[in-house]
Amino acid sequence: MKYTDTANEQNEIRAIKMRIFAGTGRTEDLYNLAEEAISVQDSIRSAEFNAKLDELHTRYEVDKITAQKERNRNYFLVALAALLLLAGILARYIKLYRKNKEAYQELVRKSQEWAQKQNDLKEPDEKPVSKTDRQLFENLQKLFQNESLYKNPEININELASQMNVNRTYLSQAVNRCTGKNFSSFINEYRIKEAVLHLSSGAKKYSLEGLALDVGFNDRRTFYDAFKKMTGLSPSEFQNHL
Repeated sequence: MKYTDTANEQNEIRAIKMRIFAGTGRTEDLYNLAEEAISVQDSIRSAEFNAKLDELHTRYEVDKITAQKERNRNYFLVALAALLLLAGILARYIKLYRKNKEAYQELVRKSQEWAQKQNDLKEPDEKPVSKTDRQLFENLQKLFQNESLYKNPEININELASQMNVNRTYLSQAVNRCTGKNFSSFINEYRIKEAVLHLSSGAKKYSLEGLALDVGFNDRRTFYDAFKKMTGLSPSEFQNHL
């Protein structure tokens, strides 16, 4: 600003001199002085323009830095929100995983207890089990326990009836009246209990397919379906939550 004030004062002095030169006829001096005045005025305008340009540039840089800080702040808030959301989802997943794991382990425990129990007689409300049916069923249980006939995938009720020297229909009725199950479900229960005990022992002798064959199933899918139905777990789930 000091430069600008001095230049203006000098131009005022030049204006006075120019009037004197014009009055005395010193045309060349007048012309030279006029050029100096114009040059100085241009310099003043140029300095003012540069000052304003610098001010605009400074303001632009300040606004740019402020905007960048605001963007960084917004990015941080978004990242923090995402992190908190992810942490919440992870915590919920861990809680759900632990809950499911505990539920699976409880099913394993109950299945192990169930596998160690002998098939209980069922007493229907409508009609008590007759002594004949009870005796026939107990003989069948002894045969299964002593000879593990249920492990034979080809065994059927006709062969069992023949081996026990009883009528096939009587044997089927005895199983149904004493257990509330048909013969297929009854024999599969023995097989699944055997599979549960085998898996619980920690033995790795067989694959699950091999285990299915060992306990009396000739079809892997039938074994999986029966295991799931009776324990609430697939064989793999049972094995993974021991």
